Amino acid sequence: MNWNDLLTIASVIITVGGATAVLKGWISPFKNYKDKLDNNIEQTNKHAKLLDNDNKRLALMEQTDKMICKTQLAMLDHFITGNGIDKLKQVKTELQDYIINKN
Repeated sequence: MNWNDLLTIASVIITVGGATAVLKGWISPFKNYKDKLDNNIEQTNKHAKLLDNDNKRLALMEQTDKMICKTQLAMLDHFITGNGIDKLKQVKTELQDYIINKN
């Protein structure tokens, strides 16, 4: 075995090693992007659930606000006219049903 053969073998080893390093460098970012994408999907699903919970709570709050306004209007009508007792009884029953059946 002479120096040329030894240099040729060393060149092949260096070339293969360099090519392997380059390929790893190209593949690594894609693996990192996949991990980041999976994490982003997980976070998006978590936020979607939180948003859904918030929307349900807001809808319940809107219902409660409407019921409070309806009750206040019936009381205001009674205070102004002095004869809104039937309306007050009706609203009281509705308010009672709402409070009992509210989730």
